[in-house]
Amino acid sequence: LSLRGKTITITARATEKGGLFKALVAKDITRAILGEHALQIPEDAVILGNPIKTTGNHTFILSSNNAKVEMTLGVKPV
Repeated sequence: LSLRGKTITITARATEKGGLFKALVAKDITRAILGEHALQIPEDAVILGNPIKTTGNHTFILSSNNAKVEMTLGVKPV
């Protein structure tokens, strides 16, 4: 996969302490990948431990056929 080692960035509304008003889920990540890399990724290919609820860098797995790629999601406050 061409996304190996890439960072996807999402901006989201957050509190001063970095807590998000709305947790980010697989759908938000697939939308960001489409916007940044013009790649259509199915939601079930994104493996998140839990919904993302804070700003900062988070790791997630993108699974496709037999390949798994670790990626970073950077969440920045708006």
